[in-house]
Amino acid sequence: MKIWNTVFIVLIILLSIFTWIYGGKALLIRREWSTGIKKLQKQIDSNKDKLKSVLEGVDSGKPRESFHEFSEMSVGELINKLDVMAEDRGNAWFGCKPLSVDENNIVSVPPRQLGDDNPSTPDNELKPLQLITISVEIISPVDNENPDLVIPPEKLGGVFYVFDEGNNANAGAFLGRFTINEPPMKKEKNYAVTLKSATELKGDEINFIKSKMKSTWAIYSTMPRDRYDDIFDRIKKEDIDRIVPEEEMRKNLTKADRNLTDFDVVLTAGYLRNVKLNQRKELFLKNIADLKISIAQMSKETKDVQFAIELENKRIALMKDQINAVQKVLDGYNVVIERIKESIIKTQQQNDWYAAKIADYNLKSLQIIEQKAESAAKNIE
Repeated sequence: MKIWNTVFIVLIILLSIFTWIYGGKALLIRREWSTGIKKLQKQIDSNKDKLKSVLEGVDSGKPRESFHEFSEMSVGELINKLDVMAEDRGNAWFGCKPLSVDENNIVSVPPRQLGDDNPSTPDNELKPLQLITISVEIISPVDNENPDLVIPPEKLGGVFYVFDEGNNANAGAFLGRFTINEPPMKKEKNYAVTLKSATELKGDEINFIKSKMKSTWAIYSTMPRDRYDDIFDRIKKEDIDRIVPEEEMRKNLTKADRNLTDFDVVLTAGYLRNVKLNQRKELFLKNIADLKISIAQMSKETKDVQFAIELENKRIALMKDQINAVQKVLDGYNVVIERIKESIIKTQQQNDWYAAKIADYNLKSLQIIEQKAESAAKNIE
């Protein structure tokens, strides 16, 4: 019995130790839970304050009529401000997905009446224009009550300004002015529209649009306005640093006294410059084509001249051969003439000798005759 009592006592002691250890841990866990609950309660209260500040504005002590930044506005104020900005901006569709490009749409400029008494331009004199058509899928804006439902773009019609929205790697870009003459077609949850270029696009412009087909586009019914008031004056510095990462652009946008840009005027001026540049380019290309024709003609004439020169060189060589042959004949004649001269000289010398002899014989004959005559005369006497 003493042994079993000792065993029970040891077990009771061990159980007491384990109970004391686990009781301490339970108390520690309970204390941590209590501390965590208090922290979470503080976070809940803080989040309630944040939610209230978002719904009612962060600075509840600031008068409602004073100037508020966007971060200080309540949800209602932000909605009203957004409605005013959207109304001022006009209709716009963002996140549009380009599907395909058709650049084989060739049209002719319609006849224009030049005046009351002037006829319209004949059809055969109309300049063909290359206009492209692009199919685009509209996926925004969506219904606030049903985010999966796209609002029907019923106001699509007329001339629109299309922009590439860009991404983190590439900045956005203006793609051109397009017309939408057909109502949008329902495509599952979204809508498909066909854009037709409002102006003629050149090859490099078409290639630029093709390079942006993997991006998303924005379609504006009116050009966006450049504004400082109620936009950049209501954004905190840390927010503008995040929204506009480029420092030079950020400095320009946040200047209160900067000159605002009328993008419609800028684009129109840029379009006119582009038209003039294209006209100059076409003129240069025409001049280059004319120069190529002139160069080809000059090359042909040069070949003709070279052929004539080669022919004349052959004639000159032949004439030189003839001259050499004639010179040889002349040299032969000169040899014969020299021989004749020598013969004539010899003959002349012989004739001179014969003449001298004849003169000498004549002189001697005269002397003999005179002597004979004198002797005859003497005999007669």
